[in-house]
Amino acid sequence: MAILMLDTNLWSYLATETAADKLDATLAKAGHKVVVPPLMLREVLDTPDAAKRDATVRLMCHRAWKKLPSEIDLEAEQLTTEIRRLRPEWLRAIPKTDRLHSFRDYWSKVYWREAVQKTNEVIARKNASELGDKTAAEIARVQAANKAANASWPFAPVDFRVAALSAVTAEDHPNPDPGAKLGWPPDTPVLLWRVNTRDVWWYQLIRETGVAIMRGEDTTVTDFLGAYVDVRAMVSDRASFNRFFLFEMQPWRVSRQWWRGTLEIL
Repeated sequence: MAILMLDTNLWSYLATETAADKLDATLAKAGHKVVVPPLMLREVLDTPDAAKRDATVRLMCHRAWKKLPSEIDLEAEQLTTEIRRLRPEWLRAIPKTDRLHSFRDYWSKVYWREAVQKTNEVIARKNASELGDKTAAEIARVQAANKAANASWPFAPVDFRVAALSAVTAEDHPNPDPGAKLGWPPDTPVLLWRVNTRDVWWYQLIRETGVAIMRGEDTTVTDFLGAYVDVRAMVSDRASFNRFFLFEMQPWRVSRQWWRGTLEIL
């Protein structure tokens, strides 16, 4: 049996060429199983052609496909394990897991159902959560600057090994925030995937522990990570935060961070 994760372009094509039940029967006969992550559905919801979007959403949300946990849920789970090993002082004395089940139920069941039944409402909520949010733009700016500062970039699309081994020093790191260099010794190269991962988590956590709560904006990252980790304690010591991401966490223990951080370099 093969487990298949179809690209959004393929979902869009299949939505115009076949019905969900027929596709399910064909794949089942071949012994295949389809899995779909929430992030992929979120991407399809941005399709400007409403008819094409709705058809693709209906196909992706069919009951036959296995809905995967939220990407941030899986990333937070790995990160929490590494925090437990390296920074136990960041853990909550009493885990706050009372809402964790409802978060997971939403992303694995409710979200998909609402995407079909209340498509416009789901899109409106998504757009509202992104409105005025400067975090993504800031992350993209820093990552672009990281690439520009690295002499080995750009890489060929297939040059994954070079990207994974690409490094930068604090002196060459273009982030104007002086806190980004705390805990980073001079002339010490750090793999670029670590720098990208550190930047992503820092900006997300700072936003969600600040104005996002007051404005009622999206707090998905802290919803999951905050179940076991005291996020405010985590961001209270910038040097310790930097050392954790830049030097201490092991890539095989946070494989999702390594994978995403490396792909973002390419």
